[in-house]
Amino acid sequence: MTAYSVSVRRIDESLANKAGDDDEAWAHHSLEAPEVDDSGQINWELLWLYRRKQGVRQLRPIFTGDVFENVAVIGEDDPVSVMILQHPCALLDKTNELREVLLTARLVDHPEVPPSGWSGNYGVMPIVVHESDPLKHQAVALDQLALVRSANLDLKKRVACMEIDGITRLLQRWTNVNTRVVVPSWRFERVIDAQFAEAEGMESWCSQRQQARVKPPQAMKEATEWLDKRNEDTGKPRRDLLKDSNYRKGLVRRMYEVATEMTQRDNDERARLEAKRVADTAAHAAMAPAVKDGDVSPGPAGPDGHQ
Repeated sequence: MTAYSVSVRRIDESLANKAGDDDEAWAHHSLEAPEVDDSGQINWELLWLYRRKQGVRQLRPIFTGDVFENVAVIGEDDPVSVMILQHPCALLDKTNELREVLLTARLVDHPEVPPSGWSGNYGVMPIVVHESDPLKHQAVALDQLALVRSANLDLKKRVACMEIDGITRLLQRWTNVNTRVVVPSWRFERVIDAQFAEAEGMESWCSQRQQARVKPPQAMKEATEWLDKRNEDTGKPRRDLLKDSNYRKGLVRRMYEVATEMTQRDNDERARLEAKRVADTAAHAAMAPAVKDGDVSPGPAGPDGHQ
Protein backbone atom coordinates (compact mmCIF):
# COMPACT_ATOMS: atom_id res chain seq x y z
CA MET A 1 0.00 0.00 0.00
CA THR A 2 1.39 3.39 -0.96
CA ALA A 3 1.60 6.27 1.50
CA TYR A 4 -1.42 7.98 -0.02
CA SER A 5 -3.38 4.95 -1.16
CA VAL A 6 -7.09 5.63 -1.45
CA SER A 7 -7.89 1.98 -0.88
CA VAL A 8 -8.85 1.06 2.67
CA ARG A 9 -9.21 -2.16 4.58
CA ARG A 10 -12.70 -3.35 5.25
CA ILE A 11 -14.12 -1.78 8.38
CA ASP A 12 -16.11 -4.04 10.69
CA GLU A 13 -19.50 -4.23 8.96
CA SER A 14 -21.21 -4.82 12.28
CA LEU A 15 -20.67 -1.14 13.14
CA ALA A 16 -22.73 -0.11 10.16
CA ASN A 17 -25.31 -2.83 10.77
CA LYS A 18 -25.78 -1.81 14.41
CA ALA A 19 -26.42 1.75 13.28
CA GLY A 20 -29.03 0.52 10.82
CA ASP A 21 -26.97 1.52 7.79
CA ASP A 22 -27.81 0.06 4.40
CA ASP A 23 -24.69 1.50 2.81
CA GLU A 24 -21.93 -0.69 1.42
CA ALA A 25 -18.98 -1.50 3.56
CA TRP A 26 -16.17 1.01 3.41
CA ALA A 27 -13.80 -1.19 1.42
CA HIS A 28 -12.01 0.40 -1.52
CA HIS A 29 -13.68 3.76 -1.03
CA SER A 30 -12.16 6.75 -2.83
CA LEU A 31 -11.95 10.42 -1.99
CA GLU A 32 -15.13 12.01 -3.28
CA ALA A 33 -15.59 14.97 -5.61
CA PRO A 34 -18.50 17.39 -5.21
CA GLU A 35 -21.54 17.12 -7.46
CA VAL A 36 -21.15 18.20 -11.06
CA ASP A 37 -23.52 20.07 -13.38
CA ASP A 38 -24.82 18.92 -16.75
CA SER A 39 -21.57 19.94 -18.42
CA GLY A 40 -19.54 17.76 -16.06
CA GLN A 41 -18.08 20.72 -14.17
CA ILE A 42 -18.11 21.00 -10.39
CA ASN A 43 -21.10 22.97 -9.16
CA TRP A 44 -19.31 25.16 -6.61
CA GLU A 45 -22.54 26.82 -5.53
CA LEU A 46 -23.60 23.57 -3.84
CA LEU A 47 -20.57 23.67 -1.55
CA TRP A 48 -21.36 27.08 -0.07
CA LEU A 49 -24.10 28.20 2.27
CA TYR A 50 -22.96 31.82 2.05
CA ARG A 51 -20.10 33.53 0.24
CA ARG A 52 -19.63 37.26 0.13
CA LYS A 53 -16.49 39.31 -0.51
CA GLN A 54 -17.74 42.04 1.82
CA GLY A 55 -18.08 39.54 4.65
CA VAL A 56 -20.69 36.99 5.69
CA ARG A 57 -22.31 38.87 8.56
CA GLN A 58 -25.19 36.48 9.12
CA LEU A 59 -25.52 35.83 12.84
CA ARG A 60 -24.23 32.30 12.47
CA PRO A 61 -21.75 30.66 14.87
CA ILE A 62 -18.22 30.13 13.59
CA PHE A 63 -18.25 26.67 12.05
CA THR A 64 -16.11 24.07 10.29
CA GLY A 65 -15.35 25.19 6.73
CA ASP A 66 -15.71 28.92 7.37
CA VAL A 67 -13.27 31.00 5.30
CA PHE A 68 -11.63 34.09 6.79
CA GLU A 69 -9.48 36.49 4.81
CA ASN A 70 -6.67 38.73 6.10
CA VAL A 71 -6.49 37.06 9.50
CA ALA A 72 -3.58 37.42 11.93
CA VAL A 73 -1.82 34.10 12.53
CA ILE A 74 0.03 33.24 15.72
CA GLY A 75 3.78 33.52 15.23
CA GLU A 76 3.63 35.34 11.90
CA ASP A 77 3.66 38.97 10.87
CA ASP A 78 1.55 38.96 7.71
CA PRO A 79 -2.19 38.17 7.70
CA VAL A 80 -3.39 35.24 5.60
CA SER A 81 -6.61 33.61 4.40
CA VAL A 82 -7.60 30.46 6.25
CA MET A 83 -10.34 27.84 6.61
CA ILE A 84 -11.57 26.48 9.95
CA LEU A 85 -10.61 22.78 10.15
CA GLN A 86 -11.93 21.43 13.44
CA HIS A 87 -15.25 19.70 14.04
CA PRO A 88 -17.72 22.25 15.50
CA CYS A 89 -17.67 20.54 18.92
CA ALA A 90 -13.87 20.84 19.02
CA LEU A 91 -14.17 24.58 18.48
CA LEU A 92 -15.95 25.05 21.81
CA ASP A 93 -14.87 24.75 25.43
CA LYS A 94 -16.93 23.22 28.25
CA THR A 95 -18.99 26.40 28.57
CA ASN A 96 -19.89 26.37 24.86
CA GLU A 97 -17.65 29.36 24.21
CA LEU A 98 -15.12 29.45 21.38
CA ARG A 99 -11.73 28.20 22.45
CA GLU A 100 -9.05 30.87 22.63
CA VAL A 101 -6.99 29.29 19.81
CA LEU A 102 -8.39 27.44 16.77
CA LEU A 103 -6.76 25.24 14.15
CA THR A 104 -6.98 26.37 10.52
CA ALA A 105 -5.38 25.64 7.16
CA ARG A 106 -4.15 28.24 4.70
CA LEU A 107 -5.81 29.01 1.40
CA VAL A 108 -3.34 29.00 -1.50
CA ASP A 109 -3.57 29.53 -5.24
CA HIS A 110 -3.83 26.18 -7.00
CA PRO A 111 -4.43 24.89 -10.53
CA GLU A 112 -7.96 23.77 -11.35
CA VAL A 113 -8.66 20.19 -10.27
CA PRO A 114 -11.29 18.43 -12.43
CA PRO A 115 -13.76 16.02 -10.77
CA SER A 116 -11.59 13.05 -11.79
CA GLY A 117 -8.65 14.61 -9.96
CA TRP A 118 -10.34 14.62 -6.57
CA SER A 119 -9.38 10.99 -5.99
CA GLY A 120 -5.80 12.27 -5.93
CA ASN A 121 -4.35 15.65 -4.90
CA TYR A 122 -4.41 14.27 -1.37
CA GLY A 123 -2.77 17.17 0.41
CA VAL A 124 -5.33 19.80 -0.59
CA MET A 125 -9.04 20.54 -0.73
CA PRO A 126 -9.67 22.28 -4.08
CA ILE A 127 -12.09 25.20 -3.80
CA VAL A 128 -13.45 28.25 -5.57
CA VAL A 129 -14.52 30.77 -2.96
CA HIS A 130 -15.74 33.76 -4.96
CA GLU A 131 -17.73 34.03 -8.15
CA SER A 132 -15.59 35.54 -10.89
CA ASP A 133 -14.95 35.25 -14.60
CA PRO A 134 -12.72 33.40 -15.01
CA LEU A 135 -13.00 31.46 -11.75
CA LYS A 136 -10.13 31.83 -9.31
CA HIS A 137 -9.09 28.32 -8.31
CA GLN A 138 -7.57 27.85 -4.88
CA ALA A 139 -7.05 25.07 -2.38
CA VAL A 140 -7.07 24.50 1.35
CA ALA A 141 -3.49 23.44 1.98
CA LEU A 142 -3.88 20.64 4.54
CA ASP A 143 -0.12 20.61 5.13
CA GLN A 144 0.05 24.36 5.84
CA LEU A 145 -1.63 24.70 9.20
CA ALA A 146 -2.06 27.92 11.14
CA LEU A 147 -3.20 28.72 14.68
CA VAL A 148 -5.46 31.73 15.03
CA ARG A 149 -6.94 33.43 18.06
CA SER A 150 -10.72 33.31 18.02
CA ALA A 151 -10.76 36.94 19.16
CA ASN A 152 -9.23 37.87 15.78
CA LEU A 153 -11.96 36.16 13.75
CA ASP A 154 -14.02 39.24 12.99
CA LEU A 155 -17.19 38.33 11.07
CA LYS A 156 -16.38 41.15 8.65
CA LYS A 157 -13.46 38.96 7.55
CA ARG A 158 -15.56 35.80 7.18
CA VAL A 159 -16.18 35.63 3.44
CA ALA A 160 -17.73 32.16 3.11
CA CYS A 161 -19.57 29.46 5.07
CA MET A 162 -19.77 25.91 3.77
CA GLU A 163 -22.83 23.78 3.16
CA ILE A 164 -22.81 20.39 4.82
CA ASP A 165 -21.74 18.69 1.54
CA GLY A 166 -18.65 20.88 1.44
CA ILE A 167 -17.85 20.22 5.10
CA THR A 168 -18.04 16.45 4.65
CA ARG A 169 -15.58 16.61 1.73
CA LEU A 170 -13.25 18.78 3.80
CA LEU A 171 -13.33 16.41 6.78
CA GLN A 172 -12.88 13.41 4.51
CA ARG A 173 -9.70 14.85 3.00
CA TRP A 174 -8.42 16.15 6.34
CA THR A 175 -8.89 12.71 7.93
CA ASN A 176 -7.24 10.99 4.98
CA VAL A 177 -4.16 13.20 4.99
CA ASN A 178 -3.64 12.39 8.67
CA THR A 179 -4.58 8.69 8.76
CA ARG A 180 -4.48 7.45 5.14
CA VAL A 181 -8.02 6.14 5.72
CA VAL A 182 -10.84 7.22 3.42
CA VAL A 183 -14.07 7.53 5.38
CA PRO A 184 -17.21 7.88 3.21
CA SER A 185 -18.64 11.37 3.31
CA TRP A 186 -22.00 10.11 4.57
CA ARG A 187 -20.24 9.04 7.76
CA PHE A 188 -19.09 12.60 8.39
CA GLU A 189 -22.58 13.87 7.71
CA ARG A 190 -23.85 11.59 10.47
CA VAL A 191 -21.49 13.16 12.99
CA ILE A 192 -22.02 16.76 11.95
CA ASP A 193 -25.66 17.16 10.94
CA ALA A 194 -26.82 17.78 14.54
CA GLN A 195 -24.29 20.59 14.96
CA PHE A 196 -25.16 21.99 11.53
CA ALA A 197 -28.83 22.08 12.54
CA GLU A 198 -27.90 23.77 15.83
CA ALA A 199 -25.99 26.47 13.92
CA GLU A 200 -29.02 26.98 11.69
CA GLY A 201 -31.24 27.33 14.74
CA MET A 202 -28.78 29.72 16.38
CA GLU A 203 -28.73 31.87 13.26
CA SER A 204 -32.51 32.15 13.08
CA TRP A 205 -32.72 32.81 16.84
CA CYS A 206 -30.16 35.62 16.70
CA SER A 207 -31.77 37.14 13.61
CA GLN A 208 -35.14 37.30 15.34
CA ARG A 209 -33.75 38.62 18.60
CA GLN A 210 -31.84 41.34 16.75
CA GLN A 211 -35.25 42.83 15.92
CA ALA A 212 -35.69 43.37 19.67
CA ARG A 213 -32.27 45.05 19.89
CA VAL A 214 -30.71 42.01 21.57
CA LYS A 215 -27.00 41.78 20.72
CA PRO A 216 -25.66 38.50 19.24
CA PRO A 217 -23.66 37.35 22.32
CA GLN A 218 -26.75 37.67 24.52
CA ALA A 219 -28.97 36.06 21.89
CA MET A 220 -26.62 33.08 21.56
CA LYS A 221 -26.61 32.72 25.33
CA GLU A 222 -30.42 32.64 25.32
CA ALA A 223 -30.45 30.01 22.57
CA THR A 224 -27.84 27.91 24.38
CA GLU A 225 -29.86 27.98 27.60
CA TRP A 226 -33.01 26.98 25.70
CA LEU A 227 -31.23 24.05 24.06
CA ASP A 228 -29.82 22.89 27.40
CA LYS A 229 -33.30 22.65 28.96
CA ARG A 230 -35.19 19.37 28.84
CA ASN A 231 -37.88 18.65 26.30
CA GLU A 232 -41.30 18.41 27.95
CA ASP A 233 -42.26 15.20 26.13
CA THR A 234 -39.05 13.18 26.33
CA GLY A 235 -37.33 14.59 29.40
CA LYS A 236 -34.09 14.80 27.39
CA PRO A 237 -32.10 17.99 26.80
CA ARG A 238 -33.21 19.58 23.53
CA ARG A 239 -29.60 19.66 22.35
CA ASP A 240 -29.44 15.87 22.58
CA LEU A 241 -32.62 15.56 20.53
CA LEU A 242 -30.90 17.37 17.65
CA LYS A 243 -29.02 14.11 17.12
CA ASP A 244 -32.31 12.40 16.31
CA SER A 245 -33.52 13.06 12.77
CA ASN A 246 -37.11 12.62 13.96
CA TYR A 247 -36.80 15.72 16.15
CA ARG A 248 -34.17 17.81 14.35
CA LYS A 249 -36.23 19.86 11.91
CA GLY A 250 -38.96 20.43 14.45
CA LEU A 251 -36.50 21.74 17.02
CA VAL A 252 -34.86 24.12 14.56
CA ARG A 253 -38.30 25.42 13.60
CA ARG A 254 -39.24 25.74 17.29
CA MET A 255 -36.11 27.81 17.95
CA TYR A 256 -37.31 30.30 15.35
CA GLU A 257 -40.80 30.35 16.87
CA VAL A 258 -39.61 30.82 20.46
CA ALA A 259 -37.23 33.61 19.48
CA THR A 260 -40.02 35.29 17.50
CA GLU A 261 -42.38 35.08 20.50
CA MET A 262 -39.73 36.52 22.82
CA THR A 263 -39.05 39.35 20.39
CA GLN A 264 -42.75 40.15 20.11
CA ARG A 265 -43.08 40.30 23.91
CA ASP A 266 -39.99 42.48 24.26
CA ASN A 267 -41.16 44.87 21.55
CA ASP A 268 -44.66 45.02 23.01
CA GLU A 269 -43.21 45.85 26.42
CA ARG A 270 -40.93 48.47 24.90
CA ALA A 271 -43.92 50.03 23.10
CA ARG A 272 -45.94 49.98 26.32
CA LEU A 273 -43.20 51.72 28.26
CA GLU A 274 -42.74 54.29 25.49
CA ALA A 275 -46.49 55.01 25.42
CA LYS A 276 -46.46 55.40 29.20
CA ARG A 277 -43.50 57.78 28.98
CA VAL A 278 -45.27 59.90 26.38
CA ALA A 279 -48.47 59.95 28.43
CA ASP A 280 -46.61 60.88 31.62
CA THR A 281 -44.79 63.67 29.81
CA ALA A 282 -48.07 65.03 28.43
CA ALA A 283 -49.74 64.86 31.84
CA HIS A 284 -46.81 66.63 33.48
CA ALA A 285 -46.95 69.37 30.84
CA ALA A 286 -50.70 69.84 31.36
CA MET A 287 -50.24 70.32 35.10
CA ALA A 288 -47.52 72.96 34.69
CA PRO A 289 -48.65 76.67 34.77
CA ALA A 290 -49.14 78.16 31.31
CA VAL A 291 -46.58 80.84 30.50
CA LYS A 292 -46.97 83.07 27.47
CA ASP A 293 -44.02 84.59 25.70
CA GLY A 294 -42.99 87.73 27.57
CA ASP A 295 -45.55 87.24 30.34
CA VAL A 296 -45.10 86.16 33.90
CA SER A 297 -47.81 84.22 35.62
CA PRO A 298 -49.46 86.21 38.40
CA GLY A 299 -48.32 85.16 41.84
CA PRO A 300 -50.42 84.87 44.98
CA ALA A 301 -51.96 88.08 46.49
CA GLY A 302 -50.14 89.71 49.39
CA PRO A 303 -51.69 90.89 52.69
CA ASP A 304 -52.65 94.25 51.14
CA GLY A 305 -54.39 92.60 48.23
CA HIS A 306 -51.63 93.44 45.76
CA GLN A 307 -49.87 90.73 43.83
